[in-house]
This record gives sequence, C-alpha cells and structure tokens, in this order.
Amino acid sequence: MRWGAVALTLVVAGCATPGVYAPPRMPPARLPGRPAGWDVVLDPGHGGQQFGARGRRGTAEKTVTLDIAKRLKRQLEQAGLRVMLTRTTDQTVTLAQRSDLGKRSGAWAFLSIHANAAKNRAASGFEVYYLPAYERFGRGVAYAGAPPATDRSYRLARLIQQEFRRDWPLRDRGIKQARFHVLRHTPIPAVLVETGFLTNARDESLLNDPAMREEIARRLANALLVFRRQGGRDQR
Repeated sequence: MRWGAVALTLVVAGCATPGVYAPPRMPPARLPGRPAGWDVVLDPGHGGQQFGARGRRGTAEKTVTLDIAKRLKRQLEQAGLRVMLTRTTDQTVTLAQRSDLGKRSGAWAFLSIHANAAKNRAASGFEVYYLPAYERFGRGVAYAGAPPATDRSYRLARLIQQEFRRDWPLRDRGIKQARFHVLRHTPIPAVLVETGFLTNARDESLLNDPAMREEIARRLANALLVFRRQGGRDQR
C-alpha cells in the first residue's frame, strides 16, 4: 500500500472561484511507524485573482506554478510521502493562509513555487531563496552567525540548486536571502524557488513545455527526497 494513497486533498473540489478559500481538512491519521501529519507542504504561487508574472505569450505564473506543484505532488506520493498543497485549483489564497498551513501541517519542509519577472527581458534563469533561521526566530538561536550549511532551509536550498546545475538549459542565478512572507512566518525548513523568467522569451517557452515542467518537478522531488534521507524531520 502506498502511503501517498492516504494523502487528503487540501482544497475541496469546486472551490475554484477566485476569492474563495477552503480551510484544510484534517491531516492523515497516525500511521504505523510514522508521525502524524504531512511530510511536505507545496505552495503553488499566486492563484485566483493573483495572476503573478505574465509572459508575452500570455503565460500566467499562477498556471505554471500549480501545474508544477501537482506534478511534484504525484512524484513525491509515488515515493511514499504525504503531500499537502496550499491550493489545488485556480483559487486565491492569502500569504497568511499559506504560512499558517505550514505552521499547522506537521511537515518537515515547505516549498513555494514561483516564476519570475523583470523589466529587463534579457533576465533569465532559476534562483532559490531562503531566510536564515536567526532572521526568523531571533539572534538567540544556537547557530546564529554559524556557517549557512548548518541552517536547514539553506541545506534544502543548496540541494535544489545542485539539482538544477546539472544539464539544465537555464542559468543558475544562485541562492539568495529574502524576507518573503512565506519564508518569515513558516517555522519549518522553507524555500522559495523561481523556476524561470516569464518575461524572457526562452524561459517562457521552456516553462510552457509540459515535459520541462515534469522535469522541474522531478528535480525538485530529488532534492526533497535527499533532504528527507539526510534527516529533514529529525533535525527540525
């Protein structure tokens, strides 16, 4: 029996109307040998009234992020993980609601998926964001000022970066720090990924390709599974 088979859908079918937020159902029951709750929270950026970035061909960020998140959910469930989505339809979900789901999920990782935009249409590539633990929890944390490798969010960001450095058509724009709401207010390892620039013709074309979206999901899944094996839950 696959553990993923018991994962419940976060948003009730039919709640695609912009501005309508469906509260999460209860997490999966405690399973033999497994802690209660979810394993990973996936956050497809924007949705509903929030289109996010738009490309010249009309590609909407909210559509790209939801498709990648659904593909990633399927792949992680096939690997045995229990996955929550902050939205499963074209639905408006506030930043506070997204981070609140991360707080209450019992998960060991939170991944927010986005597509970028810039006034300079030559801007291209993927980038990964995290916020150091001392920025979120105060400078009294044990590893304040320590090398970033000791920060669990940084470790996850680094694993994702490594996946996209190998044989990937878009350039690596690096790991960056930012005080995004979902990073500031999610008390578990949290990372935000910008998969490419919809304002760049080449990036938009790649993000419109279902095969590329599937590959993006595969690489994100690889990073999350390695993070899990390295003790993502045990080191919270």
